[in-house]
Amino acid sequence: MTTAFLLILLGVFARLNPEHLHNLVPLGAIALYAGARLSRRYALAVPLVIMVATDLVIDLVYYPQFRRGPLDPTRLAVYGSYLAIVLLGRWTSRDAKFVMPVGMAVVGSLIFFVVTNFAVWASGVSLQPSTFSGLIACYGDAVPFYRATLVADLSGAVVLFGLDAVLRPVLSARQVAAAEAR
Repeated sequence: MTTAFLLILLGVFARLNPEHLHNLVPLGAIALYAGARLSRRYALAVPLVIMVATDLVIDLVYYPQFRRGPLDPTRLAVYGSYLAIVLLGRWTSRDAKFVMPVGMAVVGSLIFFVVTNFAVWASGVSLQPSTFSGLIACYGDAVPFYRATLVADLSGAVVLFGLDAVLRPVLSARQVAAAEAR
């Protein structure tokens, strides 16, 4: 529960930090880590709590003129993408080499990119026409944002899974020593 709370705090701070660049927020890495290391209930809750809480602030405080409804297709695509990344994290074994979470972060970023940009195009929010070439152009327009998402997710995965690899043995040793002392 403590890990879930800390991940939520990290995600809320990263998303609401006015100094961040567009999409340079490691929410994919947080969702991946939550899926890999938390129980299913907490893992699914982490990205949803982050997104609902920050969307409320963004919609009410930062951009009240652009308010989207709670069932807006693009919002649902974003939420669904993060839930898919949590499920992707469930496939990341605790014993996996460090390459596995990093590779999953790349796959998670791609899932987010493909799903959310398709939703933008399909909902008519994109300035591109509702044709196949318009869809391709919509993806092309989103590439600069994808770079930031990929950097954030890779960096976040390295930090979260790296800290996990370093701290888990230390914390396990302390728990064993405390149990033996009783």
